[in-house]
Amino acid sequence: MVKRPCLLCCKSVEERLLRRTKPNSHHTVVLLSSLLLFNATDLSDAKRCYAACIRLRQRICDQHYIDAAQLIASEMACVGISLTTYVDPRHGVVVSYSNEKDIPLHLLDSIEENARKLSAELVVTTKKVSGFLNYCLSRYRVEVLRAAVSTDHQRKATVSSDEVRIAQSGSDDKKTVNLLFSTSQTPEMIAVGPDRSSSDPPVCPDGDELDVTDPDLLNSNFIVKGDRLLSLFRFCPECGTEISTSKRNVMLSQEGQTPIVLYICSSCRGKQCWYGI
Repeated sequence: MVKRPCLLCCKSVEERLLRRTKPNSHHTVVLLSSLLLFNATDLSDAKRCYAACIRLRQRICDQHYIDAAQLIASEMACVGISLTTYVDPRHGVVVSYSNEKDIPLHLLDSIEENARKLSAELVVTTKKVSGFLNYCLSRYRVEVLRAAVSTDHQRKATVSSDEVRIAQSGSDDKKTVNLLFSTSQTPEMIAVGPDRSSSDPPVCPDGDELDVTDPDLLNSNFIVKGDRLLSLFRFCPECGTEISTSKRNVMLSQEGQTPIVLYICSSCRGKQCWYGI
């Protein structure tokens, strides 16, 4: 069985477990930048790999792509954003993918910041990040990115990333997908019903908590970019229902220096108005 070295970790692995890069591929940029962001590789190795990949096709372990995708999805889950999921009626399997709008802006900025450590001219967009994530979901979803669901919720997840696979829950009308993140032992679970609706978005692992907000900050004014403000209106601030972006359901306006967000919530019904001050 032929083994070849991975450019990033230098380990010799079976060639079938290696991915051939393409020169100037944005997948390579997002891969290396994400691994840098989450301290899964160091800057010197990332720079060495990037310099080699822009000239010639190289071999990088599938595992590095899997790790990067899991780290990105984990960060999305921690801010309440789950992958879009549906059941493929033809094959009876759960398919997951991300949209451009699913990529949090703070994550995009951080990935781009690390990309510019590789080259100051690199630009990372939500389309490139979601494209990378979807590539990994489509390539590795059967072997790795889908996990068997344990019915014993007290048992800690010990499944390694190369043993992850999909399984049906005990219910006949629901299938549950388990995505294990390398940053946590707690899996994200997405339950999909017969109507292809998903369960509530995942939350960060138990035990994580933040400090109490400084009361003085609650009466302070902040400068916020318009697109950042609108990104907070993925869900209705009143009832938590996801606001559809397929139509013009969110609009930013202003009254003097006061930002105003008009939005349409399917649960609250009718136009809703949010004032910044």
